[in-house]
Amino acid sequence: MAVLFISPRREPASPREGNKMTEMIEVLCQEHRNIESLLRVLERELRIFDRGERSDYEVMLAVIDYFEDYPDNVIIRRKT
Repeated sequence: MAVLFISPRREPASPREGNKMTEMIEVLCQEHRNIESLLRVLERELRIFDRGERSDYEVMLAVIDYFEDYPDNVIIRRKT
C-alpha cells in the first residue's frame, strides 16, 4: 500500500516560482488524465478478451509499451 505524504503548504518565494509550480501541477494533472484514458482503453480491450472475443492486440501492446517507456521519457524531458 502506497502512502502519500503531503508537505505543509508554503508560499512561493517569488511570483515567478508560483507560476512555475502552477504550470508543473497543470502538466502533472494532464499527464494523469492521459494515463487514465489509456487505462480505460486497456480495460476495454481486456473486457473484450474476457468475453472470448478478439481484442485489438496492437492497441494493447501500444498502451503497455507506453507505460514501459513513459517514466524514462518523462525524466529525460524534464531534465532538458
